[in-house]
Amino acid sequence: MRDPNQLNLPTGQGQKLAGLRRAAIIFLAATVLGFFFAAQMYFSAVSMHHEISWGQALYWSFGDWYEWALLSPIIFWVLMRGKWRLDKRRADTRQAAEDWRKRDFGT
Repeated sequence: MRDPNQLNLPTGQGQKLAGLRRAAIIFLAATVLGFFFAAQMYFSAVSMHHEISWGQALYWSFGDWYEWALLSPIIFWVLMRGKWRLDKRRADTRQAAEDWRKRDFGT
């Protein structure tokens, strides 16, 4: 798929398409996970001799995964801009592991 910024679109349209593509990927991932967990829930309930319909299993699992899909932009925004920056934490963790290794193993 081509980069929306290279399609010679009016200003702002490329960013809008990129945002829509990200939203579609998140929605698709939530849908796939919802189907997977609904199947797991249905077959788990059937194996324990509990009555559950496919509709009920889909309702429960899609509800959970679509909530995460709606919250994911906020979560990623906080992780990228907040005090929990992923790249900073990764560097801090790497440095802490290196310090621990030097202190305990003397290497």
